[in-house]
Parts: sequence; C-alpha cells; structure tokens
Amino acid sequence: MGLCILDVAYELGSKVHSVSELSKKFNLTSDKYDDLMNKIGTSYIYENSESENFASLAVKSIGVLLAKNVIHKENLGLIFITQSNSKILPADGQRIRSICGLPDSVFVLDINMGCSGFIYGLAVANSFIQSSSLKQIIVVAGDTYRNNINPIDRSTFLLFSDAVSATLVESKENSQILGFDFGGDGINFEDISLAKNSSKASSLDFYMNGGKVFQFTQKSIPNSVNRVLTRNSTKIEELKLVIFHQASRIVLDTLNEKVALNYSQTTETISKFGNTGSASIPITLSEYLKFSSLEQGDLVLLSGFGIGLSFGSVLLKW
Repeated sequence: MGLCILDVAYELGSKVHSVSELSKKFNLTSDKYDDLMNKIGTSYIYENSESENFASLAVKSIGVLLAKNVIHKENLGLIFITQSNSKILPADGQRIRSICGLPDSVFVLDINMGCSGFIYGLAVANSFIQSSSLKQIIVVAGDTYRNNINPIDRSTFLLFSDAVSATLVESKENSQILGFDFGGDGINFEDISLAKNSSKASSLDFYMNGGKVFQFTQKSIPNSVNRVLTRNSTKIEELKLVIFHQASRIVLDTLNEKVALNYSQTTETISKFGNTGSASIPITLSEYLKFSSLEQGDLVLLSGFGIGLSFGSVLLKW
C-alpha cells in the first residue's frame, strides 16, 4: 500500500489581467518587452477580488473535491500550506474546515511554507497515512501574494498570480512514494521575503532577488533530482512525467535542459496562469491529466523550490 494522488481541484483569483496590458505602465521598448516575456513566459495574471482571499479560494477548492469524491470524514485529515493566512494568529485551517461543513474531529494541520510547500505537504500526508488512523488527506496549498506586491516592481507584478489548490490523497495498493529529497539555503533567506510591517495585511513589501533565486534553483534542483533518482536506481529517461514549480519560463527551460528531459516528459502552466506559488505543481498536474493520462506504474517526479530558501523533490510510482 502506498500514497496515491486521487484528485486535484484549484481556484484562481477571479480578476484576470493580460500581461501585455499590465506591462504598458512600465513604458518598455519592444525589445525590452520581448526580453522580459522570454524570461517570465506568462500571458495572464490572476488576482483576487476584494472579497477573495486564501481562505475563500481554499473553501471552493475543497468543496469541489468533496462533491466529486467519496470522502471518509471519520478518517479525514486537512493539511494547509500557505503564507497567506488572514491573520498572523490564528492560522486559517480550523475556520476553513468549519466553513466546509466538516466535523470538528477532522485532523487539521497548518504549515507555513511557500513554493516548495506542496512537496513537504505530501511528505507529512504520507507519514500520517502510514502511521495513523487517517485514510484520506486533503493537502491544500497556495498563496495570494498580489496584495503584497508593489505595482512598480515589474519582476513580481507581471509574474505572480493568486491561486489555491486542494489535492486528495489516500492509501492505495500498487501506488507508492519511492522517495523524497529535501534541502535549502538559510543564509540567503531574504532573497524572497515579505517584511513584517506592523499589522498591515496589504503592505507592499514583497521582495524577490530574481538573479540569486535563479542561481539557487539551478544549483539545487538538478542535484536534488539526481539524488532522489539515484537512491531509487532510476534513470531520467524512465520518468513518464516531471513537473517543476512553475517559477518562470527561463527557470523551467534551464532546468529542463540541465536535467536532460525530453519534451514529452515535461509540461507547464506558467504560460496560462503565471507563477501560482505552492499551488503550481498540483495545478500543473491537474491540467496535464485533462489532456493526457498516467498509467499504473508510471514514474512521476515533482520538484518544488523557492521561499526559505528551500526545495523538495519526490519520486512517485503512479
């Protein structure tokens, strides 16, 4: 018996912006615009309306899973992974559970992590399902950073979208998590950061040092992928599907080249949805499964990286 990803649902902020329109405020020449788009690679940005936040998107995503799947509420767990809670204290998990109409006996865990968080959430879910009475866990991952992004910072303003995903996992015969790999760089933690600014939820202090984060990614992720494959005596060409965190077009293209992936082994949603933070891997998996399929025994590798700085990779047998 092993952990199986049974279903994925997600919600995007309801306000849709064309990146070409948003970029006009920066008065870019055509050459600079083309260069920026080649690096970012997205056409649309999704932003919450005034009535939307992490909790509201999470409630909708969980609701889709509850409606579509047979849920064993007496043995259900909820794991929330976000850095966009409504308040500093408390985290949103219990409130979301209540709004969803789930009993107060449901296990709830809140984890403060960003773009690598979905992989960490899978590790925690796997541990609980293997060692406790929980039979199913919904891993909710996502962030709503746009409220904290300065509109004059084109590197973030034209990249990040508000999004939340909900992934239903359960124990299933023949499915298996073959291995994880985790790590990070705590010295350069401020390379993606949001400063604590009194109690203002809308402070425009989100900061990203794109160049240094790119260097961290290109150094850490190929090594992480190689480690998790080596531990499981698996070659890169044996992988059916590889999904990286959808950081930007240049990050994805460079990683695909460094890891030596064939085009058929990869997929992306950066072009459609922008950088959707910790929701990007499950969103991309969901989109892939709408048009393609994974068969029993297929090997899938997922790898997330970002805020912390941190990274995590997992090898799954579908």
